[in-house]
Amino acid sequence: MSEERRARARTFHRISDAYLIATILPLAIVIGYGLGWAFDRLVGTASWGRWIGGGLGVVAGFLEAIRTALRVGREEDRAAGGGAE
Repeated sequence: MSEERRARARTFHRISDAYLIATILPLAIVIGYGLGWAFDRLVGTASWGRWIGGGLGVVAGFLEAIRTALRVGREEDRAAGGGAE
């Protein structure tokens, strides 16, 4: 593979990682809230399930976004020739 194609592939990979980070948090919140809503409907509680599910979604979304950002940073360091794993 030519160097130009490798550079283009790295660029597209960085773009896809940026979109991934941008979608993880809202998607995790929506999934957590939805599961909390379903729990509320199943058990018959007021809105506790939605609050807890949404909160867990926020935590899960932030953790995954941070994990993805750290992975991208390590890949960038490796591509720049620095940092050992």
